[in-house]
Amino acid sequence: MIGEGELVFSTPEAAFETVRQLLTEGNYVVMLSREEQFWILNYIYSDRCDRNDAVFMRRDDFDEKYCEVS
Repeated sequence: MIGEGELVFSTPEAAFETVRQLLTEGNYVVMLSREEQFWILNYIYSDRCDRNDAVFMRRDDFDEKYCEVS
């Protein structure tokens, strides 16, 4: 499963186990959030499993600061 994606869980135990596997068995940077009754896991592959390869920020901050580079 190289790439990026989003998974949805109904129990924290299932979400935590998947986070553990992505961090120990793969080179992924993960973000886990709680949305209503679900646990949302976002992940992205990183060669060095480095959080500097991913950007997690508030949407408002992103919209204000992002500018496309050609």
